[in-house]
Amino acid sequence: MDFKPESFVVLYEKLYDHCLEKYFGNKEFEGAKKHYSAKLWNEIDKETKKPFFFRFAGDKSRKNPNYFHRLYTKSWNTITSFEVDDRSLFLAFRELKISIFKVKGSEGIAFSHRVVNDVNVEFHKEFKERIQEVGNDIRSQLGLSPMKKKDTGAALPPLSEQELKDVAVTKDEKSVEKTIKDFLGSISAKDYKTAWAQLTPTFQQRVWGGEFPKFERGYVNTAGIRKVHVFHINPDTNNSIDCQVHYEDEIVVYSCNELNAIALSTVSDIAEFVRNVKKLRNRVLKYGGKNFDKLEIYKLLEPTAAEYIWYKAGLDISKIGEVFHIDRVKFMKRLMFFTATKVKGKWRIESIREMKTYSLR
Repeated sequence: MDFKPESFVVLYEKLYDHCLEKYFGNKEFEGAKKHYSAKLWNEIDKETKKPFFFRFAGDKSRKNPNYFHRLYTKSWNTITSFEVDDRSLFLAFRELKISIFKVKGSEGIAFSHRVVNDVNVEFHKEFKERIQEVGNDIRSQLGLSPMKKKDTGAALPPLSEQELKDVAVTKDEKSVEKTIKDFLGSISAKDYKTAWAQLTPTFQQRVWGGEFPKFERGYVNTAGIRKVHVFHINPDTNNSIDCQVHYEDEIVVYSCNELNAIALSTVSDIAEFVRNVKKLRNRVLKYGGKNFDKLEIYKLLEPTAAEYIWYKAGLDISKIGEVFHIDRVKFMKRLMFFTATKVKGKWRIESIREMKTYSLR
């Protein structure tokens, strides 16, 4: 069934909240986990002893436990309808007791495409206002004009001059926007081979030595990417386009007592600072890490210090919990500068650089 992105966002969040409370209890989840991430679907179901997603696995989604989350991420990055597996919708509607599923004994209702269609109509009636609110939120994220409160089917007003600067207009600009969204969407879905294919060979070689496993390891802590907004698209030449990209990055952040102490150190704590660095160094070396002494000191003060140390020291990912024993989910807003170039007639990403948002004064 074709589903509007705003409708899927509402369905996903309603189902997520419902399941979190009914099957796990809010107290069982750390507060940081409740950000509609993919974590819920990979939790082990206490009743079935299988990943929780299997309660809602349909025909086309059975082999992908992150199916719902992938579509949820996609929903925030498009205004175009997309297909959602009917059987998965049926199971989700039944869990939420939409329409006919409120009736006693409704568990015996068999799946059919007609039932899904009828319940879908009721779902949209029940959550009409919320769906419209989310629709406007999505359009705002993408730099588009909001829908009218009562959709009469009339055409939307033309984009303003400012909006034209913030959205892709030409065919090449739209292709670059799609390439970037495909890249970030693939990272979010952990489809790293597809993401790798969106990069130019020179970028692959320059940053990762042309080795795909190094690229894949670099995103191991990424739990999801959402609310992607590509704007200020600026053609440099016929074969090069620059643009800015803003998105919300959901990452698993590791830390330890030493890193926490280092981050809070003052000048008067220099001696303690050195002791903590040495303790951390010894533990990294103990678990097979290398090149710790070549790390830049300022990197130890950043929120993602553990991830950087793990990557640069070449630690085995299975050991990261032993080296950095504190973990939490964190959402970081990213502002990046992308450059895309043409490779054999197709737009590919040539560089990605973080844009600093502070000023010197």
